[in-house]
Amino acid sequence: MNAGTLDEIITGKVTIVDANKVLNEAAKEGKIVIPTPLIKTSDFFTKKTGARNIYLKCETFQRTGSFKIRGAYYKLFKLRSQNPSCSEVTAASAGNHAQGVALSAQMLDLDATIFVPKNAPAFKLHAIGDYGATVIEVESLFDGIKQAKRRAKKQLGHEDFFIHPFDDYDIIAGQGTIGLEIFEQIVAERLKENPEKKREELERSLKDEEFTVIVPVGGGGLIAGIAIALKKVCKCKRVKIVGVQTTAVPSMAKARTKEAAIKKASTQKEQKGGRLSDEEFKKIVELSDDEFGFTIADGIKIRAIGRRTFEIYQNYVDDLVMVSDRQIAGAIYNLLVREKIVAEAAAAVSFAALLSVLEEQYVKGKNVIVVISGGNIDLNLLVWTLIQQHSRECYTFRIEGEVEDRPGMLADVCHIIAENEGGIIQVHEDRMRSELNPGKMFISIYVEALGKREPAAISNDIRAALEEIHYDLKVTRLE
Repeated sequence: MNAGTLDEIITGKVTIVDANKVLNEAAKEGKIVIPTPLIKTSDFFTKKTGARNIYLKCETFQRTGSFKIRGAYYKLFKLRSQNPSCSEVTAASAGNHAQGVALSAQMLDLDATIFVPKNAPAFKLHAIGDYGATVIEVESLFDGIKQAKRRAKKQLGHEDFFIHPFDDYDIIAGQGTIGLEIFEQIVAERLKENPEKKREELERSLKDEEFTVIVPVGGGGLIAGIAIALKKVCKCKRVKIVGVQTTAVPSMAKARTKEAAIKKASTQKEQKGGRLSDEEFKKIVELSDDEFGFTIADGIKIRAIGRRTFEIYQNYVDDLVMVSDRQIAGAIYNLLVREKIVAEAAAAVSFAALLSVLEEQYVKGKNVIVVISGGNIDLNLLVWTLIQQHSRECYTFRIEGEVEDRPGMLADVCHIIAENEGGIIQVHEDRMRSELNPGKMFISIYVEALGKREPAAISNDIRAALEEIHYDLKVTRLE
């Protein structure tokens, strides 16, 4: 696709300015949150990364706890306006998109039928139902999409009544309003800091400034919308848009390696007077079962990105980086502990990229905006993440080994730990091991280093004290 044709599509179909008007009207009625906060982080992270300023664009404060309602509401608003006979819409999703469609439909007096995979988190299923949608469980998300499309076409009479989670120009436009807000909020902050300057002057300055926006990537709708908003609508000439995916589910990265195959297939179709279909595009770029791994970032676990979002990505996104689940967990922990923001794993990938993998060219001395796209995290995952990360951040170690099974033995060990500024987190006794010697048991004690001394000194002192009373126990730091 040539640039002129793409610009034509963007100008004509990704109507971000119109979406912004619609969503602002909805916000006046209390239906959605516009704008969501743009929060400057503490100095801890600017010093750690070398950035000039770091801003968090917090869609965690949005209705339904995610950015998804922006695109869903705008899509349904336009759909109802253009199709007065429309009384029901369908969608397929395991979470945030489903909630966005369900609540938007409720606010616009439409029925919604949502096809949800059986393995979807229970708390998200309940939320979808609470917003008034009919929930139908299916085997997989792929099955759900097929059934949702079939219902829209056969029972509702129109394929457009199926609401795609990302590969739709109206959905992209709705998500793109985040980009407009980022621009306006930075200008407003600078106007407050420099009241003697005119808004037009500050806007021109920002348009010429090199700054970075980091965005989570699942199907690509969010990053496509933000990229168009900042580069086309706001005309920020030097902004760098960086996408983030997980190493376990690299769907956009896979599509990038297939650019030649996509171009060849598209050319062949055009020579015959046709156009590469969504299904044909999907077959080229989708991840195989071996490439489609496990990740805690279930909100961006997408097997194939969209044809429309990829076209925009190719022309308006500057880079793509990958993060691991461990890096994501660290980002969730840091956002909560240091910034008091609860982020779901799919939303925390952008912050993980900033802390762990982003190159200096995007960060050092620059203003960096990190899009935190949602906060719908399973409580079990949140608790697990906090415990695991706290162990790594705060120097936790394990004391374990075979000891004499007698009264007072455990008290002796605990006394030594307390005397040397260790805090006991968990104690486990095991008398069922087949390799235990008679009259012995195996103990595991998880300990956190307390006090003002170096944590390593505390664990070394505990080890020495145990050896002094002939307790042959292994002391290991948890990494």
